Amino acid sequence: MLPSRPPWRRPRSAGTEATTQRCRLPRPHKLTHAGPRTHCDTIRHPDPGEWALLSYRIPRKLGTPRVTIWRKMKRLGVAQLGDGLVALPATAQTREDLDCIAEEILQVGGTAAVWLAQSANDRQERELCAGMAAARSQEYQTVIAHAVAAASAPAPERSRTIWRLRDELLRIQSRDYFPPAERDTARRAGGTLAGPRLCVAVDAPKKQP
Repeated sequence: MLPSRPPWRRPRSAGTEATTQRCRLPRPHKLTHAGPRTHCDTIRHPDPGEWALLSYRIPRKLGTPRVTIWRKMKRLGVAQLGDGLVALPATAQTREDLDCIAEEILQVGGTAAVWLAQSANDRQERELCAGMAAARSQEYQTVIAHAVAAASAPAPERSRTIWRLRDELLRIQSRDYFPPAERDTARRAGGTLAGPRLCVAVDAPKKQP
């Protein structure tokens, strides 16, 4: 017997009424002064095996909206599963984020649907998680390289770099669902560069649906 309330959302098309509210991506988490690591200093873990999927299509003639929306998805750290199909670990926040982007796609004349799904293959899911972690690892490595290069820079330039790297770490951590080892290395590199005024990003508790 089919469940009365299937665990996915109904597909939507360009003809579906969409809200006119602008899509706003989540802000980076607040900073706190460095101190003992607590539960709030660890990454948020989605429920095992649950993923939020966005299936979408944007006509090629809409070049500018296509680029703008893709950049927003990249800022969320989505995994590309196929042409017009991206995924994020399913949390209340990621579902809201993908819903928001889906509405924006509808507004520009595309089609979009947000689904909740589970992987049928543990190996493929591990590879997906590893790929997302590897993407964040490359971003952290860039932060580390810039911190090392700035260590010998004049004070004004070093100060500007500290704030730029601080903001970049916040952005990376906001889409870091499976933290690689480079995350702590990047934070230490930024801390060494900043000295005793180091601030680190922590993940605020997420509201559950």
